[in-house]
Amino acid sequence: MKSKWTYKKSKQKLGISNFGGLSAVKNVWDTLEIDHHMQELGFTKEGISVNTLAFTYTCKPFTGSASNIQLANNVPDAVFSTVSGLTSINDSTISRFINDGRFHWLDLQEALIKDLINSYTPAQIAKSIVIVDDTIMQKFGITMEGVTKLYDHSKDTYGISYNIVAVIWHIEKNVYPLLFEFQLKENDGKWTKNDIAAAMLKKVIRMGIRPRAVVMDGAYFNRKIISVLDELKVPWVAKCRLDRRMSCDGYDSWAANIAWSIPETEFKPHVNHHKMRYASRNVTIKDHGEMLLVTFIRKGERILLVGSSQSMTADSVITIYKQRWLIETFFRDNKQNIGWSEYHGKKFIGVNNHIFFNFLAYFIIANFRRISESLSKLTVGQILKDVIKSKCQMSGKKRISYIFDFDFKFLDALNEVSRYTHFGIYGN
Repeated sequence: MKSKWTYKKSKQKLGISNFGGLSAVKNVWDTLEIDHHMQELGFTKEGISVNTLAFTYTCKPFTGSASNIQLANNVPDAVFSTVSGLTSINDSTISRFINDGRFHWLDLQEALIKDLINSYTPAQIAKSIVIVDDTIMQKFGITMEGVTKLYDHSKDTYGISYNIVAVIWHIEKNVYPLLFEFQLKENDGKWTKNDIAAAMLKKVIRMGIRPRAVVMDGAYFNRKIISVLDELKVPWVAKCRLDRRMSCDGYDSWAANIAWSIPETEFKPHVNHHKMRYASRNVTIKDHGEMLLVTFIRKGERILLVGSSQSMTADSVITIYKQRWLIETFFRDNKQNIGWSEYHGKKFIGVNNHIFFNFLAYFIIANFRRISESLSKLTVGQILKDVIKSKCQMSGKKRISYIFDFDFKFLDALNEVSRYTHFGIYGN
């Protein structure tokens, strides 16, 4: 089956658009069979279809729309209106949709994850990494449902925010968002971020993701999460805070003392990072069993990492932990480019649905990177600015063709994305 959308340079002129890559977005949307999944889940409503509204809202970051009003104003664009099937829409229609509690979007998220897992081989999955961490989404106004006062480490101050726990998947040089959950103040500490992380990790592992390791920061190195991963027999790597007490080889001590107890004479260079010197030691930790401790010095401070199995090498523990930074990049991209904070309603259901569609937008960009090697080398911001929001002129009747400037670098990449069908992306 050939794609509906094609790209070419032509002298014909018709409509001018600022979103030349939106048809490629629609092609990926269709090949992921999102409409089919929503129909199976019973997502229906009168008037404009759920698929059309969901696609339109997912395009919010792709069109640089900071509000529902801006999104509604962008719908009449020559390309946007063609791929969405809408000639116009009212911003109140968008607001009602995003605050509609009838649709359980987590079910759609899980359906897409299952398709994604099935698209990779067991050997590829066994080399992958799952990463868990949390971040805050700053808001302004205490009347918003679910907000609380949280400490922002990046600004060294407290602010009104939401706390979001997220799980992402790094496989074959690509990053996919898997699950997210809000830690709400209404829980009164009964449902902590560790409870949330443990539940989400258990879910993705039981769905079929058995990675090389789960990677965590020091806040998640605790008995609750470790017990879940050990029960499921999934390896893990975590940073250990130096201010915590540990029972190591039968002796209770501060983690800092354990880290500094290894003399620098035992340090050796890392195989792949020659400037990094480290030392390791096999130990038995109370309530956790046998583990591998790895320590290295960064900016004069000892860093302590813990690997779940003595079968791990110290080199691999460091290499795996370095991939934890991918979730920091993921959070930054979502805040700076995907528009996490660009929802201004007061209802929590709207905030939650907004984050889901932001995840879906990132998921589509991840598929762009998977399909095209040239796009895989670009950042999320570059894909949005230079590819999806590229200026073009639309012409043609039966097909949509695009006239880019002759120096447009990503024409071949857009054609590559355009040619892919469901079978192309998932290799069936």
